[in-house]
Amino acid sequence: MNTKKNILLTSGRASVTLHLARLFEKAGHTVFVAESMKYHICLYSNAVKKNFIIPSPRFNKDEYIRALIDIIQREKIDLLIPTCEEVFYISEKIDELSDYCKVFTDKSDKLKNLHNKHQFITGIENCKIKAPETLLINSQEELNRQLTFTEFQKAVIKPVYSRFSAKIKIISKFDKNIPDIDISEKNPWILQEFIEGSQFCTYSIVQNGNINAHTAYPTTFTAGIGSSIAFKNKDYPEVFTWISEYVKKINYTGQIAFDFIETPGKKVYVIECNPRATSGIHLFDEINLTEAFFENPKEIITPNKLAKVMILLAMLTYGLASINSCSKLLRWIKTFFSSKDIVFKISDPLPFVHQFFILGILGFIGLKNKIKITEVSTMDIEWNGES
Repeated sequence: MNTKKNILLTSGRASVTLHLARLFEKAGHTVFVAESMKYHICLYSNAVKKNFIIPSPRFNKDEYIRALIDIIQREKIDLLIPTCEEVFYISEKIDELSDYCKVFTDKSDKLKNLHNKHQFITGIENCKIKAPETLLINSQEELNRQLTFTEFQKAVIKPVYSRFSAKIKIISKFDKNIPDIDISEKNPWILQEFIEGSQFCTYSIVQNGNINAHTAYPTTFTAGIGSSIAFKNKDYPEVFTWISEYVKKINYTGQIAFDFIETPGKKVYVIECNPRATSGIHLFDEINLTEAFFENPKEIITPNKLAKVMILLAMLTYGLASINSCSKLLRWIKTFFSSKDIVFKISDPLPFVHQFFILGILGFIGLKNKIKITEVSTMDIEWNGES
């Protein structure tokens, strides 16, 4: 595809947005970024022609959409690509926004069913790959009761709406110190059977039910319980077939990611779905990835099989902190010195430098409000079932 386009990306705070900006700019397109955070990682990237600070989609939804329409009209935007949870607010207004440019996401109801951890699992009950047994919990009393009568010995509990594996707790059926959790009908959680095994994740770009680009990667080092910070492509043919059939069945358009567990006996369970961009996109370093957002390529785009990338700062903090054996230390050393940082780029150095300043701001806000940095980084764009 040779025609140059004007591209608008949202959530400039995310490294996935920076990555997309660099690929689109390298492919000859003009990139704009709209963000509600004053300081973000795309702010000083030379891949971005212009940054716009706009209202928060979570707290000023109508103003947010109006600001996007204004940018789209003024800059003659051809394609709008949401990257993070602002996608839920954009999808609610997709018909209105589509009057002005192509919007790379799907209808609101479809996205919300995928994002809701209980509804997603309910919707795949007749699929080839199953999910662990999962129960919807609407109160602390119900949690205690289900733990008493359930057959599984170990369980995972987490909010129906969450991200970065935040707030996940792994508990035993026989645990006498079950934590008090804010669970209600307005803030439901799920109780899910704990499956022993290895986690892996996938990331795909899909258009009209067809996968245009795809990767999968095992979870090796994580920030907290489950958010990957090091990435290497690995093929899971059975899982690819399942995803292909699933996105075709629901006629999905947009970026989509899944988390899986593979048991020692090689049985695979699907855990949850994220209908947005995830860090798997960093494994793609070729500009042909940008074609996946415009049209169906002749062949599915996959990353270089030798690609290894990491989030350097997270590997130096979470990665090092997780080392509890000589074998894991050796694995960390091998991963760290054989992987490329997802932010540093010699031709675009300022985002790497600026990220330390951003981290300081997020840390200060987190300390002030007694919340984690990851929560600070999404609190004005996240979607938790609001109408």
